[in-house]
Amino acid sequence: QVLAASATIANAREHAEAAVQLRPDAPAAIQALGTALLLQKKNDEAEVQFNALLKRDPNSAQAWFNLGIIAGAKKDMDTAERDFEKALALNPNYVEALINLNSIYRFKNQGDKGLARMKQGAQAAPKNATIQNLYGEVLIQAGKFDEARPVIEGAIKLDPKLTMGYVNMGNLYRVSKNTAEA
Repeated sequence: QVLAASATIANAREHAEAAVQLRPDAPAAIQALGTALLLQKKNDEAEVQFNALLKRDPNSAQAWFNLGIIAGAKKDMDTAERDFEKALALNPNYVEALINLNSIYRFKNQGDKGLARMKQGAQAAPKNATIQNLYGEVLIQAGKFDEARPVIEGAIKLDPKLTMGYVNMGNLYRVSKNTAEA
């Protein structure tokens, strides 16, 4: 399976390179090439493509997100933070950017900043069950159990199939010593 996936990524890169040659200013082709390079762990080459994309489309949340991934891989957490914030400014529902940004705040021991950012994300996307659940998870990590419960319950109401919502409710009961409900 790994070989098949490698071949598929290599084929994707070849097709993306051909598309960029045909239409060098096409944002979708540049994005596809950058993504293929990123998947091949050719981060420096991918970074060039995403920066080229941003020159043509500075409002590409996906390009900012991918640059954040590359910066994080380089352990440049300040740049990664900036790039994820830009992605979220363009798309407040960008779950992956919010997850990665929260991870950076935890890595930098800035849990309060992460909590504030997750609250902003939850307020910006009140109907996004995944973001609401993530906010509840961060509240649990911060020890704010009474605040976490209605947030997670709300996420489950938004999406009754949200498995992680039930996991977080179990975690909430466990850490708050409410084992009767767990």
